[in-house]
Order: sequence, then structure tokens, then C-alpha cells
Amino acid sequence: AGLESNLIAELTKIDEHLKSVGTPFLDGDDIGMADCSLAPKLYHLKVAAKHFKFWEVPESLATLRQYMATVFDSSAFTSTVYPEETVVWGWSTYH
Repeated sequence: AGLESNLIAELTKIDEHLKSVGTPFLDGDDIGMADCSLAPKLYHLKVAAKHFKFWEVPESLATLRQYMATVFDSSAFTSTVYPEETVVWGWSTYH
């Protein structure tokens, strides 16, 4: 439970930041470098945690969940993302 509570604490910080800026992305209305860095990590979390641990970002972090949906739907993300099965393969093979 310690790892999960630490993870939720860090995700809560992102959720709170997104609420405070009031924009779709971390630094404004347009996707930026910070989003391009964070999005793949959140994608791996979404895919691997659901597959291996049956875990999802809590509904209480609604702003973060909306951010994830928005960034995952951006052309910058969709044009470069690995399929979910590749992420699962990578985590099951090397971790």
C-alpha cells in the first residue's frame, strides 16, 4: 500500500497543478515539452497498471484523467504512441 499511496500523492500533485492553471495542458492551451515528457509516462502507467495490477488512476483525480484523455488524443501523441500490447510486452519482458 505504501507504493500506491506514494503514487497517488504524486498524481494528486499533477491534478492540483492542472486545476490551478485551468488549461488543457501543463503550461497552457497548447501541448508543450512538459506534456511530451509526461504523457508517455502516464500512458505506460495507464496501460501497465491496468494490465498487471488491475489498477487505474482514481476517479477522484478527475482533472488528471481529463488531461490524460486530452493529451492521449493529441496528434503529437497519436502519431508516435506504441500500441498497448507493445507496452505490455515491454513491461512483461524487461521488468
